[in-house]
Amino acid sequence: MMAVTAALYPSFHSDRAVIAIWYELLRDTPYDVAMRNLKAHAKRSPYPPTVADICARETALSPGMAWKQVLSLIGRYGRYRQAEALSLMPPKIRAAVEDAGYIYLCGQDERHAREEFERIYKQDPEMIPAGTDYQGAICSSSQPAICTEMHKA
Repeated sequence: MMAVTAALYPSFHSDRAVIAIWYELLRDTPYDVAMRNLKAHAKRSPYPPTVADICARETALSPGMAWKQVLSLIGRYGRYRQAEALSLMPPKIRAAVEDAGYIYLCGQDERHAREEFERIYKQDPEMIPAGTDYQGAICSSSQPAICTEMHKA
């Protein structure tokens, strides 16, 4: 992770002391969560991250907020780039989307897709890591389906 940070931010210096401190402060943070938070930070900031930017911050997302993140990623990646969209979702949201079926959610009108996603998402009230930036184009098509042919490729 330190090598990725140094590659993204040339001004970031990581000597042995820095590595030891970061290790101590981040050792309870799962690697995939730390990397997801690092990637999110890199997308929104030109400055090197702090430990607080990378460590897992737990927050409960309401089903409505989780759906907004799903809708944003579906709008950005569409029906044909499923793997990319799923890779950017936190584990709890990804699990609900996979259970509902990504392509199924894309093919339904927004009301039905949201109802199905929220029904599944509410079944597990676990907390999920925050810190990932999910800003994106929300599909605003007047078509009844969330994903349309315009989202190809």
